[in-house]
Amino acid sequence: MPGLRLIEITRPDWIEHVQKTNFQNYVKGSLFQEVMSDVFGQGIFVTDGAAWKTTRQTTARIFNTNNFNNIITPAVHKTLDSFMEVLNFHSETQTAVEMDSLLHQFTLESFVKMTFSQDMCSLKAGLSGQKTEPFAEAFDYVQKQLDLRFIMTAIWLRLGRFVGSRPKMIAARRTLENYAYELIDSRAANPNKDTQVYQDLLGLFMSFTDEKGLSLSRSELKDSALNLIIAGRDTTAQALSWTFFHLIRNPDVVAKMRAEIDQLMASNDELVDYLNYKQFTYNLAVFYEALRLHPSVPKNAKFAVDHDKIPNGPLVQPGDCLRWSDWQMARDPSIWGPDCTEFKPSRWIDDSGNLKQFGQWKFHAFNGGPRVCIGMHLGTLEAIACLVQVVRTFDLEYEPGWYEKVPMIRKISPDSTEQTPRYAASLTLPMANHMRILVHKRKS
Repeated sequence: MPGLRLIEITRPDWIEHVQKTNFQNYVKGSLFQEVMSDVFGQGIFVTDGAAWKTTRQTTARIFNTNNFNNIITPAVHKTLDSFMEVLNFHSETQTAVEMDSLLHQFTLESFVKMTFSQDMCSLKAGLSGQKTEPFAEAFDYVQKQLDLRFIMTAIWLRLGRFVGSRPKMIAARRTLENYAYELIDSRAANPNKDTQVYQDLLGLFMSFTDEKGLSLSRSELKDSALNLIIAGRDTTAQALSWTFFHLIRNPDVVAKMRAEIDQLMASNDELVDYLNYKQFTYNLAVFYEALRLHPSVPKNAKFAVDHDKIPNGPLVQPGDCLRWSDWQMARDPSIWGPDCTEFKPSRWIDDSGNLKQFGQWKFHAFNGGPRVCIGMHLGTLEAIACLVQVVRTFDLEYEPGWYEKVPMIRKISPDSTEQTPRYAASLTLPMANHMRILVHKRKS
């Protein structure tokens, strides 16, 4: 942006200062809100100050043990059943599947289920020839437009928000909003008729009141619900996509995952849930290692409100943009050692076989400080549930020729051995080219 002073702070101690020590001095800022608010509204991911604090406190109330057991986990299990049916179909027909696309359908469907109690059936639509749910189509389009805005912010603003004002974007946005509003209005009109009103996250939001006894407004309910879905869909799906990418290349890692799964689960009927997912130490190590190398939000920034001096770092002026890259930190030998570019789940296991805790400023994939990822446990639970089911049921391989032909990122140093498919330009970290895989029934 012309006239904007940009400061790179890709160091754990500098990020901690901005995100925690002097948290009040650094905000998302009006620029981010201007670019994103027509979709995110006044939700948790675009607001600052008192508005953010209130929304954060409200959203945090849904993440308790009771809601994980009764709302979130059942939604994940139901959607995972459909996901496994699709993989089984491709196993029986020996047809390739775009695994990253399928994972995006899985996470969207699960988040819609736990938020609205609605079955989108988008996972099975391709098998039966059904048309994709309009909400899913609108969601995909809106996400792509948000990515475009994020990449071309200056152009988007200068063109008078041309991208956001196109008829297709307006129509897609209205589809999402109307979907939420119809459910909200129906429940508000018949609060005693809908027995499911408190069996999903929307029902919880509708039941909340503040210290004055006031409920969330219609628009606040819509923003709260859609923010959860928008933030959770891509991040979890892409983290899983990169995890499966590495697993196909590392059969020894898959063998260790299976050994742990077989030890912890007596039968295939047992499922991962909120009470047991943390017991899967090695499976968690695998997921965290993939997330370290491919953080779902690879870059982020804050704007300075007032003057500041970062300890052992630069002077900051009001309006400065402070930017960091978790992707870059993962490849910094001074932070993660000389093997930092390697996919190495063992770095997460200590000598006693327990999961290492690196701290949120070194392993920063879930953000840090007061704005640490509020859905961290939800995303991790869903990821481990998916990994365990797939790994213990199927053998995966790339479609012949895919790995050899897919364009790779440039090496960050001459001695780097990293082989990673190109990323798409995005707010998050999707693959630029779909990962095509073959699915086989597990041999042993």
